[in-house]
This record gives sequence, structure tokens and C-alpha cells, in this order.
Amino acid sequence: MRTTLALGLAVALGAPAVAEEKKFDSAKLQGNWEYKSGEKNGQKPSEEALKPKIKITKDTITVGEGDMLFEFKYTLDTTKDPVAIDMTMTKSPFNMELKAKGIIGFDGDDVKLCYNPTEGGDRPAKFDGAKAHLFVLKKAK
Repeated sequence: MRTTLALGLAVALGAPAVAEEKKFDSAKLQGNWEYKSGEKNGQKPSEEALKPKIKITKDTITVGEGDMLFEFKYTLDTTKDPVAIDMTMTKSPFNMELKAKGIIGFDGDDVKLCYNPTEGGDRPAKFDGAKAHLFVLKKAK
């Protein structure tokens, strides 16, 4: 009986620690990033397309600079698995405000971002660039 109680208590006390380990740390997103790889609807983007630098703050993602600057406001839903990201393009060379639904996660020190570029489209369920845009980012040196 004591063994069962002790085992049950150990499992109960250990469960919150396991849940905390899976918690998404959005602060780790903040900083300067560069593309490691990408896929857009099953196609690999050109090396040139993967050259722009990325800066992520607590609520914006900035890609590129000068005439080719793109800025997105974003929100995260960390209660979802994988974490949901909603992005709104607020600056671009095209002066358009577009919205995209996606998912985001960490793969070691890298960030995976997968989204549907079609406004009003469904959020991807998994990190797969066959029918969505998938980018892997690494911390800039």
C-alpha cells in the first residue's frame, strides 16, 4: 500500500515538471535569424530568396531591408500543439495587408515556421512544406 501511494505521489509530482518542459518559450524567438532552409508548396526557393535576414521581436517579424522590407505583426497561441501563429503583413513593397495562419516550434536551437500564405486558408496541422510555406531559421551569427 505504501509503495502504491509513494509511486502515485511520485507520478503526480513529476507530471507538472514534464508539462513545463514542453512549454513554448516565446522569449527564445526574439533576436536575429537567418534562413537555414525553405519549401513553398513543394518547391525549394532560390538561394537568393533565402538571403534576407530576419529579426523577431515580441510581436513583429521583419524580413529583409530597404525596398524589400516585409514586416508582420504576429500573435501566438501557446495552448495549441503545435503552437499556432497568426501573422498580419503590415509593411511590404506591395503596400498590402495580408493575413496568414501558421504553426511555429523549436527544433533544437532552430525555429520551424509553417504557414498557409492564402488569406483565409486553413492553418497547417504539421510542419510540411508540400502544401504550405515551411521555413527553418537559425540564429544569426
